[in-house]
Amino acid sequence: MLSTLVLPMPATLVDHHRIDLAASDGWALTTHDVNAAPTGEIYALYEVRRYYPRHDEENVRDPTEANFAYRILTRYTPDGQPQSTAYCTAWPTTSGPSIAGEEDLTLAVLPDGALAVSAKPDCTTLIAPDLSRIVARYAMPG
Repeated sequence: MLSTLVLPMPATLVDHHRIDLAASDGWALTTHDVNAAPTGEIYALYEVRRYYPRHDEENVRDPTEANFAYRILTRYTPDGQPQSTAYCTAWPTTSGPSIAGEEDLTLAVLPDGALAVSAKPDCTTLIAPDLSRIVARYAMPG
């Protein structure tokens, strides 16, 4: 049976960047991975980004015009209803949590329920099952 998961966009991001969800241009959504826990919960890792090549990042102060990229992790009930969502910037930063790594993101549910997000080059981020916090980050220099 074919199932479709709703990929929720956090309202704080939509409001902050004034994302027009009805528009088909100006922003993009990429699904990196989907995985299920033995208990039936489903997790989806995806990314939303906007890039205006004409913008010089240092001069764009208005978040409604600025480029952005966020990684979003959503937890679903076994029947596919969104249960919780967490997000962080996709660009590494020292001012907050982020998922280590830049490309080829994969998602795994560990036996204890924690989530492991792996990426190239040699990076892993462990996340609590309820998406409340990043437990650990391991990143090797490229």
